[in-house]
Amino acid sequence: MMRPRSTRRRLTAVAVALAATVAGGGLVLPGTAAAAPGRGAVAQAPDGRAAAGGEAAGLVMTSETVPEVMDFDQEPRQQMRWEFNQRDVDVVVELTHTATGRKTTLTSWWEPDHFGSHVSWDGLSEKYFGTPNGAHTWRMTAHPEGGVGDPVLRSGALTVVRGTEPRDFTDNGVADVLVRDSGGKLSAYELSQLEALDSECWEEGCRPPLRATTPTTLGTGWNTYTLMASPGNAAGGADDDIVGRDRGGVLWLHRSEKGKLLPRTKVGGGWQVYDRIAGGSDLNGDGRGDLLATDTAGTLWFYASTGDANRPFRTRKRIGGGWQVYNLLTAPGNIAGATGGDLLARDRDGVLWLYLGRGDGTFTARRKVGGGWQKYTHIVPGGVSPRGVSSLYAIGPSGSAVYYALDSTSRPFWPARMISVNGDSTTYKTVF
Repeated sequence: MMRPRSTRRRLTAVAVALAATVAGGGLVLPGTAAAAPGRGAVAQAPDGRAAAGGEAAGLVMTSETVPEVMDFDQEPRQQMRWEFNQRDVDVVVELTHTATGRKTTLTSWWEPDHFGSHVSWDGLSEKYFGTPNGAHTWRMTAHPEGGVGDPVLRSGALTVVRGTEPRDFTDNGVADVLVRDSGGKLSAYELSQLEALDSECWEEGCRPPLRATTPTTLGTGWNTYTLMASPGNAAGGADDDIVGRDRGGVLWLHRSEKGKLLPRTKVGGGWQVYDRIAGGSDLNGDGRGDLLATDTAGTLWFYASTGDANRPFRTRKRIGGGWQVYNLLTAPGNIAGATGGDLLARDRDGVLWLYLGRGDGTFTARRKVGGGWQKYTHIVPGGVSPRGVSSLYAIGPSGSAVYYALDSTSRPFWPARMISVNGDSTTYKTVF
């Protein structure tokens, strides 16, 4: 279940209305250089635009509108806009996230016969990373029509505000896939990156296809755990949590906060009886993610979350037996429009089965999704669509794919869309 997005809607536009002075005066703009020697005074042209000494003036900015707060939950999407004394001015804006140094470059759309130029932001930064929350600086460079003459330079600052998303461990409004490699490093691969792998787009403004991903490292030393899962916001925080079981059977909780993992806290011992754990679904409708575990005898158990970091899970409840026929479980959330979070299980023949959640921690009878899933070593949640249904990422040594949900009990997913990720056992030792 998706948590409510941020409702912050503060938008204070920094508007600079600039006009020419009386004839014979000069026009000096904040952040720009004064007129170069020899250009003459700036007077008012008949069309209301600046002209110099009866001849074409150099490039001059006449107005600027830049949001002080860039809120990506706001519709319509906010823009940064400038107007000039010339038509068809090319504008390039570089934004830099203050905390990480991550950069974003924006270019203006072609606007023939217009004195204005604007840039729109899709919420992604370079290499398809989501843009993090927080302070940014920006620098605008405007090149004159035809590239002749001096550019206009402007700079300033703004703050990015994004709502929370399930499974966002990097504080940028984009869900992540968590990966532990054989060296114990835990990394977050953003879904925006995975979706862009090898994708083609022929429209104006599209980015080039992405051929490789660059994850964000969350920490090292994660080889201490033999089982891991992301149960959602089980401890009641704004961001999602991670649980890991160590070799002694102790379960530990790692809370996340604004892109960082907090020091772990002990949940309890005795978890060595389980051979699989899965998290991510809100199974009882309380708005928090829960945890599922199968023991070595094949019994499935339900751990409801409490929202309390000191005691994150309630006493377990038995769901049923016979689960030893499955070798993979994933709880991605709502797949087919039922009242609760759903569960997917793959049997030893490679057939994937769907268990629809009833919203009380139990499930309906299983439904067959299809065969051939034995080629994957990991099947993990793949984000939530605008309709509130969850997709899947399936990763294997011979190739990987994304399965977009259809919100249907009879046909849960669209056909697979292959992505260029080979899930080798060194880089992708554990994926969840």
